[in-house]
Amino acid sequence: MHINEGVMSEIDLLVNEYKEYCQTHGREPNLSKCFEFVKANMDDDVEDKDLYPIIKNVFIDTFESDDLEEAKKVVESFGYRILKEAEEDETEEEDEEDDEEKAQKEFLEQFDDDIAHLITELAEYTGNEITDAEVEEGTGIIGHAVTVSFGREEYECYNDYNTAEAAAKEDVKSLIEDCGGVMQCGFQWDNLGGREQYIDEDDAKRIVEEDLEQMLVDMSNRDKREEFGTTDDEEIVERQLDGIGSYVDYIVDNWGEDQLDNLIKHGHISFDEDQLAQDCVDADGVAHNLARYDGDEIELDGWWAYRVN
Repeated sequence: MHINEGVMSEIDLLVNEYKEYCQTHGREPNLSKCFEFVKANMDDDVEDKDLYPIIKNVFIDTFESDDLEEAKKVVESFGYRILKEAEEDETEEEDEEDDEEKAQKEFLEQFDDDIAHLITELAEYTGNEITDAEVEEGTGIIGHAVTVSFGREEYECYNDYNTAEAAAKEDVKSLIEDCGGVMQCGFQWDNLGGREQYIDEDDAKRIVEEDLEQMLVDMSNRDKREEFGTTDDEEIVERQLDGIGSYVDYIVDNWGEDQLDNLIKHGHISFDEDQLAQDCVDADGVAHNLARYDGDEIELDGWWAYRVN
């Protein structure tokens, strides 16, 4: 049992009070009576086997050197059984701790120093047993993670933050693929500064220009010539293009986000997926993508861990 400083101070005070009482009344100090005095007056409830060795040491320390041998005899004549039991319990606890440390050391010897350090740190942080750890290297979306599991708890770990960030960016790209297109993923474009910044403006303009030209070819749109007061189709297209604020919005408003996705997927419009992934990670953090269980980042000594299950 751990005895805090407050309890130790209380024991020391009570032993000295007992000593002063004996001196005042002309009595010979006795360990057994001192033990009973302290136990009766303590505020905290401490087991005899934990309390006795402390009182013994304080009791002996209160004697002058000439009386020390006599005090030791009193100690031996009184609480031998209690002291023996306390020492046996302490020995058993030490043996158990030694066995546990030995088992941990033997378990960690199968790993290199970096992985052994990771297991030790992560087990301490999560409250798990070191020897319960299962380790798999070369995991994660880009294959550079170390996965450490304790039963159902599974952590994806990186010893370099830039690598963790690269994995998070790859996770964003994987999300886009799973969604069937970047416009289907529900990105908060306003928070990212708008979707136009990721789309090649020249490509979008070319698509819109081709559409406007095709509309003029259609006989039903000859009224455009009358509207613009010219038969020069090229001039009509240019004037229409000048009136369009966003080529991307034009595409979405006229054909929908699915068509914009199709144009991107088939290479008709260039889309900066790398920059989008970077901006998403910068905005939400690495843990948002890697820590699928709770969204938390665990920073250890030289490692970053993310719970995935």
